[in-house]
Amino acid sequence: MSDRIRTTEEVLADIRNLVGSPGYVYPLLLIIFEDFHIDPENLHKINYWERLNVNEASLLVGLLIQKSIDFTPPESFDSLFEAKQKTRELLQELHRSFNKPFMEKLRKAIPEGQEQTPSGSFQDVFGQGDMLVEPIFYSGTGVYDFQYLDFLPKKYQYDHEWLKAKRGFVFAEVVEIFKRTKELLQRNSERVHLYVSRGLEQAKEKARKSYKGKDFEADFQQVVKMAELHQYADLFFDDTLVGLDPKTEEFRAAAHRAFYRNLINLFTIEKSKLLKLSGGDYFIRNFSICPGDPLCSRFAGIGAYNVASTQPLIELDNDRLLLPIPFVLSEAIYEAPFYWMMGDDSYKNTASDNRGDAGEEIVFQFLSKVFGRNAYRRVLVKTGNAQTETDVDVLCLLGSKALCVQVKSKKLTELSRRGDNESLKNDFQKAVQDAYEQAWIARQKILDKTSKFFDENGEIRLSEGIDDVYMLVVTTENYPSLTHQVHTLLKLKENSPSPLAFTAFDLEMVTHYLTDPYDLLYYIRQRIKLIDYFQGGEEMTFLGYHLSRKLWREEEADWVLLDTCWAQAIDRNYYPFKAGLKVSDEGDSIKARWKDEKFNLLCDAIKTLSGDKVTDIIFHLYDLSGDFRTRLAQLIQERKKKTWADNKFHSVAIPPDDKYEPRFGITYFSSETDSLKEVENRLHVLCSLRKYQSRADAWLGLGSIKSSLAPFDFIMYNSTPWTHDEFLEEGCKHLPALVKSTQVNLSPVKATNKVGRNEPCPCGSGKKYKKCCLLR
Repeated sequence: MSDRIRTTEEVLADIRNLVGSPGYVYPLLLIIFEDFHIDPENLHKINYWERLNVNEASLLVGLLIQKSIDFTPPESFDSLFEAKQKTRELLQELHRSFNKPFMEKLRKAIPEGQEQTPSGSFQDVFGQGDMLVEPIFYSGTGVYDFQYLDFLPKKYQYDHEWLKAKRGFVFAEVVEIFKRTKELLQRNSERVHLYVSRGLEQAKEKARKSYKGKDFEADFQQVVKMAELHQYADLFFDDTLVGLDPKTEEFRAAAHRAFYRNLINLFTIEKSKLLKLSGGDYFIRNFSICPGDPLCSRFAGIGAYNVASTQPLIELDNDRLLLPIPFVLSEAIYEAPFYWMMGDDSYKNTASDNRGDAGEEIVFQFLSKVFGRNAYRRVLVKTGNAQTETDVDVLCLLGSKALCVQVKSKKLTELSRRGDNESLKNDFQKAVQDAYEQAWIARQKILDKTSKFFDENGEIRLSEGIDDVYMLVVTTENYPSLTHQVHTLLKLKENSPSPLAFTAFDLEMVTHYLTDPYDLLYYIRQRIKLIDYFQGGEEMTFLGYHLSRKLWREEEADWVLLDTCWAQAIDRNYYPFKAGLKVSDEGDSIKARWKDEKFNLLCDAIKTLSGDKVTDIIFHLYDLSGDFRTRLAQLIQERKKKTWADNKFHSVAIPPDDKYEPRFGITYFSSETDSLKEVENRLHVLCSLRKYQSRADAWLGLGSIKSSLAPFDFIMYNSTPWTHDEFLEEGCKHLPALVKSTQVNLSPVKATNKVGRNEPCPCGSGKKYKKCCLLR
């Protein structure tokens, strides 16, 4: 293969020729079967880079049905495998071809021999149409088939009468037909047992060591082909072979024909079975197409309208339908009603209004389950003279933080998918930019505290303590490469934080896992705070990483690119759960590993308190590293037990970590008395002095009375900015005396010489260093 990067058009021309070759349907279906039939137990192990994505497969199917399908069997199995291999090579080359526009821009921007980045802004280089086709085409689906079905009656809840009257489209019937179709195909697939691993390198090296032939590569590939064919062994037999002698050529020829016939049958549904179901005739009419139909010829390539994506049931004859990719059918069911209604001039405006109302309701339902009564819908922002300045689709409040959510229902148009600059910018403006700017206005109004806020029940009393407002844009459409487009196209106001952009499907998954309002808002805060630090393809990637490790800066990394394997952690946990599949816990990493049971009990106790600053306290505690969280809970228990044992006052302090902002510290002590007043006074002194001495941004104090079993009985929080104070300066001089009198060291000792983990701690506690100051 030449080192020259061919253009996308050149590669597509070769793909068209290959797809148009006799019998190409067979290697195509083999590829689809192998790439899209996955054991739920192994969802976390899949290397998606080795498989076609849905758009690539739909591209091939769309080209295949532009004319009548040629069912001529390949001359040999070698030619079958050659066509499979050629397909994968061309698709890999197609992917590489998208780099060509960037390389050309790079050559023009950088004079030969100079080492520098291209001139112009990031958006000038990466925000152009030809640079966005690739992330759109190769983006993950971002949604599961069952989500499309779940969202269907919610999205079109106000249009059900029109859909029933004009298209015979009834939600319950359509969902049932899809489920039945998927079951039939699943039953067909049970004839095949895939076991040949794609990770053949280890097996290959092992075989090479014991190989004694002349041409290892050819012989090894032949073994692989035989193993792959053996997976389909059952397809070589059907009733046509009954009575034939297995030793004859006639038998072998019949088995050859049976294989290809049964391969087609793996993807085939009988119309008669669907027609027996209520609404089956309308379903077939709405979602099937005959190969060679004039609509099929409209498909011009990547990003263009592809009837295989909107009418994925391919008519083979009077009673057979071919469905290569069931997921595409679920997507068509969800998307098609919009286009049907937009084609009705007398109804399209009503449909647009309905879509907006339904979108707001979907988002509000998800968020109200998390925030409860602190979630408000259709909030009007008014000035002192009662004029409406703006509105918020959904407003959520949590102590000192607020969440402004703007909901849109804008699709990515065909022109945008094909890389048209103006269309991309127009779609993004309506889907994200406008929503962000509206949320930004509301954010300013909340923070400057000069406006009033109203929902359908009257005025909403916002706390004076709100000091930050997060902005979230949610689209009810599955908007390809949404995260990437926000990164490359969004124009921020001066000194404005970035908004976060979700699809409604993202929001469903995020609220499924983060059901506590503090957990959800912390995730949103971290995503926004680190939006330029962590890069990833889709929201599931960020969520999977957060649930497994927590979104937090990595030491010695300027920025982090998250692999899709983090999204697979969600696949492994969420898909079986929602699909009702029984799978083992093995390989399921979504167990909130960065949490600790005892630490959670401490946080839960704090959450029960009133006051705006509870949110700040919880966020500070969530910011602590895993070791600190575990150690904090242990230290609290240890100090309480010591007090019970010796009837003395015991305390511990965790100073700020200089590597992180904001600088936050903690003091805890257990009192030898049951006097809350004494606890309050001591805690105030210790925390004030420790915060001042550490020049910390914030300090948390927790105190317990002797007889209490609770994690704490008194709490104080100080986030006053540090300033020089003569009184506190003098007080810090007495801090060592306070420490000595209470026989406790308030901060970790930073040894000037290296101290071994098992050596006595330099603080004089009598403990080993690893069990004392090393852990603080």
